[in-house]
Amino acid sequence: MGKKFFIKLLICMILICATAFCVTACDKGDENENLPCNHTYVDGYCSKCSEKRESKGLEFKLNSDANSYSVTGIGSCTDTDVVIPENYKGKNVTAIGDDAFKGCDNLTCVTIIDGITSIGKYAFSDCGAQIKYEENPTLSKIERYAFCRYQGESITIPDTVTVINDCVF
Repeated sequence: MGKKFFIKLLICMILICATAFCVTACDKGDENENLPCNHTYVDGYCSKCSEKRESKGLEFKLNSDANSYSVTGIGSCTDTDVVIPENYKGKNVTAIGDDAFKGCDNLTCVTIIDGITSIGKYAFSDCGAQIKYEENPTLSKIERYAFCRYQGESITIPDTVTVINDCVF
């Protein structure tokens, strides 16, 4: 057994270990950008491990109940397909605040997660993003002017909405 055999064996062992590490990392939902095997998201979910992608850099405000947050703006997020996270600082995100995506004409889609119960005033004013809902929407209230001058093609209002204030569109 020569030197070439041991080098080939070593390379094979490294490749096997690296492949196992990739699968393990993805199965655990590790989002370390430096891994050789990053998540591949399709419609907001990893095609390898089904982990949900959530947009980073959005702005939030603690709600008056002190137990939940509202997303209040795009912040430093550069996603054009925004997925609102379920939690922020260990508390549920339950609302899209006033003016949250107002004037964000560079957005193509905003996915409203289960747990969001209200959309604030002017939240999507002058915004053309497609509005998508997760499978079991909990949205129940849409404030005045929420979709004022909305520039998207259409808006679907889920059956769960019980309060639509005047001048929503």
